[in-house]
Formats: sequence, structure tokens, C-alpha cells
Amino acid sequence: MEILPGGVVASVRLASEEELLKKISKTGLRWCVRLSVLYIFLTYFLALTEMCGMCLPLNRRGQAHTDYTLPFLRWIPRKATAFRFVEPPITLAASGSHKVSVAENGLVGLRPIPEFGEWQFSAVQVRPGLPFYLFYFACTTSDHVHYRIGARWDDVDHFYVFPSIARISR
Repeated sequence: MEILPGGVVASVRLASEEELLKKISKTGLRWCVRLSVLYIFLTYFLALTEMCGMCLPLNRRGQAHTDYTLPFLRWIPRKATAFRFVEPPITLAASGSHKVSVAENGLVGLRPIPEFGEWQFSAVQVRPGLPFYLFYFACTTSDHVHYRIGARWDDVDHFYVFPSIARISR
């Protein structure tokens, strides 16, 4: 033990600094978790306000989700998962060269189903001007199996399906 000016013992001082750092780390982690949960809650709340069952084409309005992999989810009506978010999605990462589609606003985005052996990861802005995003990941294996999860853009009829969870063999 070393006695510092002012009569402070060095080892005790270091121990209290370590305790203080641990306390700050725990407090910071708690705030990060709280803010993350709040962000997720607000994003999903804003998403619910953008629900638009009427934006579905007429031939899909009365249908259920036969494309969902899990049988107990197939009773969900398509109008309950149709949303109007900002088009097109923002590509965060992708493999290879993808086919693209043009949104109603004239901007270009990746088609939602990648070609065989390719994948994509994108973000969907819930409302214009607000920093709230939902995510979408899709891949199609070289064995012709397509997986996807997240907010899927329907590039033909210009709406989003959220949540979209699927495993489809072609």
C-alpha cells in the first residue's frame, strides 16, 4: 500500500475507481437496453399506424397467408399484414448482382426475392422523415430454397408484408 498526498491509500483508491467503473458500465448498459426497447416499441407502434388492408390488390383482400411456413400462422388474413412504408427498401448489404424494380416514386430497389445463390439485407423506413426502420433478410440457396424474414416489399403491387417469415422450395 502506498500513501498518496492527502493520506489516501493507493490500493483503496484503485478499488473504488474499479467499483465506480463497474457501476457506470452497469448503468450505461441498463440505459442502452431501455433505449433499445423503447426504439423497438416506437417502431412497431408507428408500423401499426401505417397498416393498409385496402392497399392490397382486390384478388388478395380476402385471402389468408398460405405462404407462411408454420401451419398455425396460415389463418392470418393478408390484410392484417399489409403496410404502406417508404418505398423502396434501403439495401444495407447484398451478394452478387440482383434484379431491380422501380417504386411508385421512381426510385430503384432490389427485388424482394434474390436469384439462386444470392442474399440481401435491407432496411425499410416506416415513415418519411422519421428514423424508424424495420429490417428484411432474404436468401435463395443454389438448391432453390428461399428463406426470408422481416418487412418484405411487394415490388409489383407496391406495399409491404410485415412480418414476413417464409421458407419456400421452388
